[in-house]
Amino acid sequence: MYSQLLSTYHTWRWGPWISFIYNIVCAVGLLVFYHPKAHVRAEGFTARQILRRIDYAGAFLSIVGLSLFLVALQAGGYTHPWKSAYVLCTLLIGIALVFAWIVWEYYAVHPMVCSISILQYRILIS
Repeated sequence: MYSQLLSTYHTWRWGPWISFIYNIVCAVGLLVFYHPKAHVRAEGFTARQILRRIDYAGAFLSIVGLSLFLVALQAGGYTHPWKSAYVLCTLLIGIALVFAWIVWEYYAVHPMVCSISILQYRILIS
């Protein structure tokens, strides 16, 4: 409704400014009113100890693998043919990296990016 009023009585250039003003108001509200307690798992640890506990390899494998997989699905049949080298390479490399991530998470020491035990609950898989 507001966008229709905006486009009827003003130019489209007001759209980003309204979004910017809304984001500033929300950011100020968060800074003033939102003061969460420290996370239970982070209590007693320094910032350096927390950074050492992050599974950087697992994060890299999952993010890059899923990104390549989704890029291939998006490009296939739309900007590139399904049988093109671009789609096939991104698809196969993405699948290989996701598989490598699953293997890494299975054999990695704790803490993991995603616990394998979470996949035992059928409601979470679907």
